Amino acid sequence: MPENTAAMLRDIDFVITLDLHSLLPDRGAERLVASLLHPLNRARTDASSSRLVSGHAMLQPRHVPALSAPHTFYHQYVYGMPLPAASLRLRPSMYQRLFKEDFFLGQGIYEARVFHHALEGRIPENSVLSHDKLEGMHAGANAVPGIVMHDDGAAGYREDRHRFHRWIRGDFHLLPWILGSTAGGRRRMSALHRWMMLDDLMSHLRLVSATLSLVLCWMVAGAGLAAAWTFCLTLLLAESIYLRPLVVLFGRKASVTQGRRNQPFSVEARKRLHAAVTAVRMQCVRWALTGVFMLDRSIISLDAAVRAIRRTRVGRGVLQWASSASVSRSLSQGTSLPAWKDMWRASVIAVGLLMLVAFFNRTALLPAAPFLIAWVCAPQVAYLSSLPRKEV
Repeated sequence: MPENTAAMLRDIDFVITLDLHSLLPDRGAERLVASLLHPLNRARTDASSSRLVSGHAMLQPRHVPALSAPHTFYHQYVYGMPLPAASLRLRPSMYQRLFKEDFFLGQGIYEARVFHHALEGRIPENSVLSHDKLEGMHAGANAVPGIVMHDDGAAGYREDRHRFHRWIRGDFHLLPWILGSTAGGRRRMSALHRWMMLDDLMSHLRLVSATLSLVLCWMVAGAGLAAAWTFCLTLLLAESIYLRPLVVLFGRKASVTQGRRNQPFSVEARKRLHAAVTAVRMQCVRWALTGVFMLDRSIISLDAAVRAIRRTRVGRGVLQWASSASVSRSLSQGTSLPAWKDMWRASVIAVGLLMLVAFFNRTALLPAAPFLIAWVCAPQVAYLSSLPRKEV
């Protein structure tokens, strides 16, 4: 590295990280720096142990869809904004509320000197794919929902499933840190950070456990129990349908007046009601898409977990990944054939399950049939929902 370049890098105080499809609006960088320099956020480290004592060295803004986002059915209902801009808030996670810490997801700002001081010698080079989360735990990450970052998001489910696979695989590479494996003391993590990573891994397996419980119930339970369990699990998957509108209607921060506090109550009530109806419609479509892609999501979650554990054990292929931009360019949308080629395992398994239920437990066929038929047709749904919408 040239000497003048190295000197210039040493003078850098803050670094902002963005993806190819991300955009920070006007004065966004200035606001991020100001937030990081706030006395309540200013990071302080222990000189002897290099551990973060207080504050945060990393901050990440709230993500909202970009104006140039893909105009597809899938993107509109999965990444779209069903509520007015003023009512959209990044809900703090439980860890942020209780412990003033959160995951860093790769896009935001960090203070260079504190970051390198806190990370020095803690993570071996080229050893982990999901390094953002580890870095955030050592350097103290937090969210700043008042600052937004625009992101295109995925145009269709096939693009999203590649992202899911990469994210899950990266998170399962953190198992040595969760289990407390040490390499010269560099992998020591606090109990809170281990639990946060374990909880993150468990979240990837929730849909898997729901799918397995449905299949097991359809195979062995009677008609009444199978119908009741399918209904209850469907309600659990649909919790956002009846929870999100309540937040819109009665949430203290969900002001649909966009700062106009002197409007008559009837005007504000109508706006809240309209926002709640829109939220119900959006959440119903998301719930339906979750049910359709449920089996395929479970398959790729298990595949990513097994692949990550195997590669971690043998020490090869750990860092293999493809960027979202390259994945998006490689996905052909000309016909539905690529979707069926990518998702054929879910359709084949669904057909097999349909035959098994019909042969061994025909009484459970009625509650199982809607899910099984949807899983068979998932590739076609993925193709149709990713087609560009016609402008009206």
